Amino acid sequence: MKTVSTYEAKTHLSQLINSVQDGASVIITKAGKPTAFLTHYKPSPSRAPNTLHNKIKLAADFDQLPDSFTNHFTA
Repeated sequence: MKTVSTYEAKTHLSQLINSVQDGASVIITKAGKPTAFLTHYKPSPSRAPNTLHNKIKLAADFDQLPDSFTNHFTA
């Protein structure tokens, strides 16, 4: 893993991007302390709508609190 200063990152951004595209990762430091992490972007797989439709079942009383619980909040 390569480490560069912010000045080097600004000066050589194109080369850093090329190395990241080739699989490298880069830590960018400011005053010697790690500040940013440059890595290859991996898009999330897209989700199809309604893929969980009819697969998740909720109980009819899912939003009802039991009396033993609500007693803690009433006087």
